[in-house]
Order: sequence, then structure tokens, then C-alpha cells
Amino acid sequence: MRRCPRMPPQIDFALLAARLHLLWRRTIKAVPLGVFVVCVTVAVWVTAFPALALRSAEVVGPPSATGADTPAAPLDQLRSRASYWRSGDERTLTYWINLRSFCHTEANPDTGCARADGISANLAAAAQDWMDACPDCRLRFERVDRKDKAVFTVQYVTRTRDSPLPPRYVAHAFYPFSAKTSRVLRISSRYRTDHPDYDAVGVLRHELGHILGYTHEHAAADPKQQTTCGWTGERLPAKVRAIAVTEYDPQSIMHYPCGTSRAKATFALSPRDIAGHRALYGPSPSP
Repeated sequence: MRRCPRMPPQIDFALLAARLHLLWRRTIKAVPLGVFVVCVTVAVWVTAFPALALRSAEVVGPPSATGADTPAAPLDQLRSRASYWRSGDERTLTYWINLRSFCHTEANPDTGCARADGISANLAAAAQDWMDACPDCRLRFERVDRKDKAVFTVQYVTRTRDSPLPPRYVAHAFYPFSAKTSRVLRISSRYRTDHPDYDAVGVLRHELGHILGYTHEHAAADPKQQTTCGWTGERLPAKVRAIAVTEYDPQSIMHYPCGTSRAKATFALSPRDIAGHRALYGPSPSP
């Protein structure tokens, strides 16, 4: 397991408010209101994310010629900077399956349909694999029957020409730092339970990896390998950087099946995935 997005550091809102109030007193008579609001927005943005514009070489450096020797972040750095579900309360990740999106062509979408039932079973199996990987992590995935009780939504999506999602995507998730309105696990009409190129449960295991905070492993591979695989680079949101959880692992669940001997994308948890996941989510080591 390669990387985990960084969290912005804690903000001293009292100090920020005092500085903005002083700025307001000095400029309110001379600056039109609309321009002043824009300036405040920029000030908050820069203050909130000062460390994320830089990459520390000792935390995450550029991949070497082999991509195999980028060091993992020390545990204290990892847990202080990474974006993940930190507290026990946060680690009960409830999800609501939008049955109407899956069953819109059937007479009674509220009672389920074959498509939704298949996703429900596969998602439960994928979630169980993550929970079994670290029994001491207090991590739970639970399905709920109401959207307002859910941490995230599972939505069936038919891609349109104007869709912002990639043209060939099968499923698309989010990161822990995502806004609540963006916490959606999208399942494409390309998703198949019997596809010859990928394991259907494995695809959802991979997407749950993103939801837990892990980025793509192959983004740190040999650049020549990336070109061979048609990979053009990791696209994390602006102001977000990645921290190495483990050294590069071509067998990682977060690695696309490119540049490897795997004929089918199983997206199984590797031993290094499990070790990295336990390091991030598991109990703190004894002194």
C-alpha cells in the first residue's frame, strides 16, 4: 500500500479571525465589498493549507528508477498528516444504497432488484475483507436503510457525454477529506459480476481502499512502466500530496494490473497492504 493523502494542519481560527478583523478595519472604507470577500477567501485558503503546497523528501520523494526504494513515512508523521478516519466514532462507515438508481426500470425499486442485490452482496464481501485485515482497527462498514444515517451513498450511474467521470470507469469513490456531499461510491453501468478482466468484489475492495484514504500504487512505479500501462499520473485534488505508507508494492490492492504478471485484476490485499493498513489504523505500538 503506497500512499495516503495528507490532511491540512489544525487552524487557529481565533487568530485567523483577529487578523481578518484587523484587515477589515483597515480596508473596508477603501475596498468594495465584492473584492473584499474575494480577498478573505484567498486568505483563508492560504492559511488553511500552508504545508500542503510542499513535499518533504523524507516523507514522500520522487520514485527512483525502479520505484522500489521510496521510504515509507515514520508512523508519527503518517498519523499526524494523513487523511484517514481517525476516531472510533468515525470508523463506523455506514452506507446507503440508492435502490432507485439501480432499479429504476423495475416496477418496485424500493424492494431491491437483481442489480442492487448483487452490488450489496459484493460490497459486503469487500468490506469484510478490509475489516478482517485488521480486527483491532475498530473499523466497521454497515449498510443502513436511510440516506440521512449514512456516511456515504452507493449510486448507480449511467455515464453521459457531459459526465465529469472518466469514460471507461467501472467504479469511482472518494477520500476521507472529501466534502460530505461528495461522499458517493459510484457504480458504472460497465460494472459486471462476471467480467473476464476483473474480479467484481475486488473492484469494490479497491474502491473501499480509496474511501479509507489510500491512493493508487502504480502512480509511484517506474515511469516507463506507467507509459506502458497507459497511466498519465496521479490526479489528486489541488493542495493535496501523498505520503508513503509502505515501500512500493506491485502486488498492492491499490495497483492497477499493469506491468505485472496478473492476467486478471483480482485487487486482493497483499501482505504489505495489510501491514500498512494496520500501521495506519491499528492501535499505537507499545512504548
